[in-house]
Amino acid sequence: TQLIQWNCHGNPNQTFSPPGPVASLTATASDAVLAGDMVLVGGAVGVPNNGENFNNTDGASNTNNSATFTFTVSESGTYQVKGYVNGDSGNDDSFWIQVDGQPANGTRWNTRNSGGYGWNVAPGTFVLEPGVHTVTLSMREDGTFVQNLELELVL
Repeated sequence: TQLIQWNCHGNPNQTFSPPGPVASLTATASDAVLAGDMVLVGGAVGVPNNGENFNNTDGASNTNNSATFTFTVSESGTYQVKGYVNGDSGNDDSFWIQVDGQPANGTRWNTRNSGGYGWNVAPGTFVLEPGVHTVTLSMREDGTFVQNLELELVL
């Protein structure tokens, strides 16, 4: 397929091919189902910085502080999770992430710790079939927040 861009005089200006399909689904912090100490603050979900951190071996199954986002996928494929995230510091910048409850103990997601929000891709990809799926972020370190979560088709 070729697309044509027309100038103001009605003449063809440029011919180009449209980009390939990119499907993404977005949820905001207010869409999350919260558990434990997870709170919605200023349009973001997280646990306020109170000095409580979990070490690398604790995992998602050892905390009840979580935010679960629900997505309805219409196309089979490989997806990645992206978040508009912020961590207070290098000691406050990670979640445990699970898709449909897997892996059981979660995967450590080191987000950004720049003192400001920005997009960050979670580790790994997930093969999903059409239907309802969940993405759960569990507290690993306090002071880590997400405003938006996106499930993006990559293959």
